[in-house]
Amino acid sequence: MRELKLFDPERHPPNWMGHIHEGEYALFFKDANSGEERSADGSLPKESTCLIAATLDEALDFAQARVEASPPLRCDIYDSQGKANPPVASIVHQDRKGQENTEAMGWKRIRWGMVLLPIGAPMILYDWHRDWALIWPAFFGIQIVAAGARMLIWGLGTIENSRRSAAYVRSKLRPTGISSS
Repeated sequence: MRELKLFDPERHPPNWMGHIHEGEYALFFKDANSGEERSADGSLPKESTCLIAATLDEALDFAQARVEASPPLRCDIYDSQGKANPPVASIVHQDRKGQENTEAMGWKRIRWGMVLLPIGAPMILYDWHRDWALIWPAFFGIQIVAAGARMLIWGLGTIENSRRSAAYVRSKLRPTGISSS
């Protein structure tokens, strides 16, 4: 395992992507709540770096050990293509498992959106029926409908992202050289 600065003007090429090879994995640590960059020990880094592991097993084992030692950490593991693709794995502490953007979380957001839409629409219709005289029902109704629409779109995006990530991980973990014909 080696540490690599994300950008070093003294190095050729200066960016980190020129120094990761096929079959290697990059580990990026961040705060699980804020997303702020962290080092592997959980402290604020002086410079932006990532760790490079030779194998996925090595990366997963190291990430799990670091996250267990420092629960506020999250580790995203990327393949040699870097951040062009979704992470191969995201490691969080067991206490934070419910905070991940999973397909189940997407469906939960969609359900909340479906609850909010029929609450806001009658408020708008009520004020419209009164020739907009009350104003407040329409104001709150619009806000509630907008929140419901945002929850629906957020939920659909979460589901799509979760499915794409799962498909990508399956493609990376599929044994190579075996024909499926």
